Amino acid sequence: LSLKIAEESNNRIKVAENYLNIGHLLLISNKYEEAKRYLIQALEMFSAFGSKYQQQQACLYLSQVFEKKNDALTSLKYYKEYSAIKDSILNETKNKQIEETEAKYKTEKSQKEIVLLQKQNEIKELSISKSKTQNIILWSSIALLVVFAFLFFRWNKLKQEQHLNEELLKQHELGLVAVIQTQEEERKRISKDLHDGVGQLLTSLKFSWQDIVNSSKESSDLKTKLSSATELLNE
Repeated sequence: LSLKIAEESNNRIKVAENYLNIGHLLLISNKYEEAKRYLIQALEMFSAFGSKYQQQQACLYLSQVFEKKNDALTSLKYYKEYSAIKDSILNETKNKQIEETEAKYKTEKSQKEIVLLQKQNEIKELSISKSKTQNIILWSSIALLVVFAFLFFRWNKLKQEQHLNEELLKQHELGLVAVIQTQEEERKRISKDLHDGVGQLLTSLKFSWQDIVNSSKESSDLKTKLSSATELLNE
């Protein structure tokens, strides 16, 4: 029934699988001739499909069929084919495993290399970032030093100017004091000269003039003039 459904649906792989299964059932049922016919058809179809595992099974069953039929040469022939296909499958499996292992190794190696490159890039980026930070700190420090030096120079210059102005003011004040002292000394000298010299002369002149006025017997008009002159002299 399964073979009929596979043939009606034109599913050749399923047809071949049914041939193999029917041949195997006929083999264990000791119907060797019919088993041979189904198994040969299955082997031909699987060979066309390149299905090595099913070819291997078909060759094994055919070897058993011909062994039961006492055909040792044909049985050996199919057994050799079975062994060759089996070895081929094993080799393919091993090669596939090797390829998968190599692919896995390459993938892991590639992933490790990628991780390593990422870490190296991270280290480089950190190094670059650190270098940039150091440069920023360095130039900032230089800028601060320049600003500090300029401010210190300016402050020192202002302080010197202030000190100079204070010195100039002090010298000016000292000069004023010297001028005032000189003027005061000059006043004292003039006062002394007036008191000791001119004052005494005027006093002597006043007394002499008073003697003249007292001894004068002239007219009243003359006395009046002399009195006025005396007042002026007193002043």
